[in-house]
Amino acid sequence: MIVGPHGSGKTTLLHTMTGPPRLSAALILQIGRPPLPRLSQLTRQADRFERSESLVWSQVLPMLSSERPLVIDGWDVWHAPQRWIRRFQIQRRSVAVLATSHRPGPWPTLLQTAPSLDVFRAWFRKQLPEHPVPESLVARVFEMRQGNFREAWFELYDAYERGELKR
Repeated sequence: MIVGPHGSGKTTLLHTMTGPPRLSAALILQIGRPPLPRLSQLTRQADRFERSESLVWSQVLPMLSSERPLVIDGWDVWHAPQRWIRRFQIQRRSVAVLATSHRPGPWPTLLQTAPSLDVFRAWFRKQLPEHPVPESLVARVFEMRQGNFREAWFELYDAYERGELKR
């Protein structure tokens, strides 16, 4: 498993390792991932996600085999009973699994991702090299977003687009 907090690069690493889903030999599932959801959207639409999730799993189940690895992005998005049932179904078919999660799960943790302000600063400078942003602002936003790369990047980029940062 690849384990780490929100926005620490688990999905990015997974996609780097497996390549584009249509070109991969693995069966790749992204669990409960509408485009950039906000917590309020997930809460309001949780029932709909659960129904569609069950439909997707019922379609995936016949495709599981020991010859085809299963990659699950978002193992801990499923509720505990769903994880238990799906883990049993996966183990019964002797399927190799690589999964991302915010906490350790039923398979060995291969990598623990962790946010780093130094890495974020370097990455941010690389994204907008011609537009220096005060280091203190980058650090403040990163801390405010509790090390979530994705949310810190969105906030700083939005400020850049609004002209609040030097262009």
